[in-house]
Amino acid sequence: YTQPVLHKTMVSFRKMLTLCAVQMLLLLIMSMILQFAVIHRIDSLDSMPSWLAPPINEVSSRPVVAYAVTLTGCGGGKDARYSQSEAMGLITQGAAVLRHSIYVAHRKSKYDFQMYALVHPSAKECSHVMSKLGYTVLIRNTPFD
Repeated sequence: YTQPVLHKTMVSFRKMLTLCAVQMLLLLIMSMILQFAVIHRIDSLDSMPSWLAPPINEVSSRPVVAYAVTLTGCGGGKDARYSQSEAMGLITQGAAVLRHSIYVAHRKSKYDFQMYALVHPSAKECSHVMSKLGYTVLIRNTPFD
């Protein structure tokens, strides 16, 4: 009698594993669609939607932690790995994900946060997306002071 029970358990395990794999695939597809929609709509928006980049606190009674990223190029050019449009997509995606992750981490924190983008003058033309995402953009030559 133990064989039929083992067989039923094996079938149940396979079904459960298959369902988990399908759920993971669906979540991955939904995440990719959301990222695609956000990245390709970001340039057409005057301001970011509140669910993606919540407004920056103007005055906070909490101590503030500063986070800084650097932007030294926009792609394109003779020796570039990416075209300018590809680079803009990567810059936008990375900056949005980082800012949202920090926002989520600070929601229940005793600290507030501020995002800074240190931008090289040669990358100035592609830094507008950083300010749309809530970063304070500082144009600086290298080495950064």
